[in-house]
Amino acid sequence: MKLTYRRMTWMAVLIAALVSVSAAAQTYPAKPIRMVIAFGGGAEAVARILAQKMSEGLGEPVVVDPQPAASGTVGAGIVARSAPDGYTIFFTATTSHLYPILLRKSVPFDPIKDFTPISGMAETVGVVAVPTSSSIKSIKDLVEAARASPDAVHYGSSGHGSVLHLAGMLVQSAAGVKMIHVSYRDSGQALNEAIAGRIPVVFSIMATAGPMAAAGKVRIIAVNYSKRFHRVPDIPTISEELPGYETPPDWSAFFGPAGLPQPIVRRLNAEIVKAVNHPDVLPRLDIAGAIPIAGTPEELAARLARDMARATQIVKAAGIEPE
Repeated sequence: MKLTYRRMTWMAVLIAALVSVSAAAQTYPAKPIRMVIAFGGGAEAVARILAQKMSEGLGEPVVVDPQPAASGTVGAGIVARSAPDGYTIFFTATTSHLYPILLRKSVPFDPIKDFTPISGMAETVGVVAVPTSSSIKSIKDLVEAARASPDAVHYGSSGHGSVLHLAGMLVQSAAGVKMIHVSYRDSGQALNEAIAGRIPVVFSIMATAGPMAAAGKVRIIAVNYSKRFHRVPDIPTISEELPGYETPPDWSAFFGPAGLPQPIVRRLNAEIVKAVNHPDVLPRLDIAGAIPIAGTPEELAARLARDMARATQIVKAAGIEPE
């Protein structure tokens, strides 16, 4: 009799929980949504455009909260610890969600277990940029400078453990040279330091470096992507100039904390996919060097697992050890 009673009690608790989740999903959202983002600079501008379109579809404000510190891992920690109710989501990239666990000895979150995939956003076109006054005109020039002055060439990135940090390490590995990494809060800060003459080269992204290059403040010497970017067709990829260099995966995506109810995941997914493919948004993504990949949560989970394996192989082959 006790066993039957216990079963009935647990069934009642389970049903109550399911009813609560269902009711929450039906009324979701009922208040503003916090979008924690793992980056600043030009990528933040993209986030704000998406947030605006998502707000229109959801009927509640989506408030952007930039947390670029420590390659976005601070923001990742905030979201991982938040309640799985759909009111805190994470707009991040491989910079915080993939590479820190490969390039750092300790990271206070698990990119798979501590998050719920919602949707991919875009593949990211990376770049290598120098001040316009620099004598470095190509990746070959950069390699020659590093070879001529070992340990004297410094390069900036958006943070230790970021994909941009890794790109510089992979250039060193493929060329057999040594450069010194300098970590900044985000790509915008790193580029401003280059413009001020305090660092000779920056591994950045098109979203941030592109406008500065158009304004004549920096010069893009290479594209860090699998192929040339159609907006700068005359600029070669790193791998074109440096045999043995393999472009690491780099994309942005949306995640929620672990345990996010599927009805809420689907609701957010639908609005994100709609926002990314909106006719007002697509041209802005193109200018920013963002190649849309919005899709299902399952597609994002598969991409994360696939690229985790690929990035692990790239880092291992380059002989790069976590710091």
